Amino acid sequence: MMFLKKGFLLGYGHMGHVHLAHLEARGARVKAFDGEKECLSFLENTSASPEDFVLIATPASSHEKYARLALERNFHVFVEKPLSLSLKSAKELLALAERRKKLLFVGQSERYNPAFPAFLQKLKARAGKSNLLQIQFIRHNAKSSRGHDVSLVWDLGVHDFDLFFAIRQAVPQIDWEQVKVDFDESRESSAPVRQIRVKFTDPAQDFFTSLACPQPKETDAISAEHADFFRILELPQEERVLAMRNQLAGAIFAVSEAECQSKGGNHSIPNKLK
Repeated sequence: MMFLKKGFLLGYGHMGHVHLAHLEARGARVKAFDGEKECLSFLENTSASPEDFVLIATPASSHEKYARLALERNFHVFVEKPLSLSLKSAKELLALAERRKKLLFVGQSERYNPAFPAFLQKLKARAGKSNLLQIQFIRHNAKSSRGHDVSLVWDLGVHDFDLFFAIRQAVPQIDWEQVKVDFDESRESSAPVRQIRVKFTDPAQDFFTSLACPQPKETDAISAEHADFFRILELPQEERVLAMRNQLAGAIFAVSEAECQSKGGNHSIPNKLK
């Protein structure tokens, strides 16, 4: 696979370190910036070469601002979830990327978790034997200072809203209007838990999948999403636009659901985060 000549990382906290290690292992040359002053100075004073990209791993509340500036400066953009904190701005960013003929990609890493395709296969097989009654997303993080610039729904909920979108697309034969969907999320747990549990009318078909199984760096979710970013980037422009829209569909759905939850509005998912 051909890699970009230059990459620029904005945000050098926990996720920034993770992304940098994976990118360098893949052969990309990346320069890191940290802190608002340094990141803004870089974006405001740098114009991209055609192959340059920016990876945004700053706090969630700043994602939209940095993504917009990077696209305006003609960078391809990989931004950590959430894409933005409003559906309106998420759609604006997609439109801007299309106008600039740049790739906008969201790091919804759980979609790339190696355990997720196995979950989908098992769900498809068992959905043909019994009616699905309930799907429950459980995401408990240990106490940390990370992510608290936004609420729980924006920090953790967007992961599972995106997964629900992917599940619904992958298993359309299920009557999703009849399925109870629950979210159990916490940032105050004594131990991390990441699971998807499903229940059927036939209890023998019930199962759960853990998303927390450690994976080698070469095959884990971060490596997989980087590979997808580079894959899409190498496509011809028309194909790239279609692939970008497809990759962003779940992330934009997640933004829409999180915004509705935050405002107490109507949702596409029947049962929401409390």
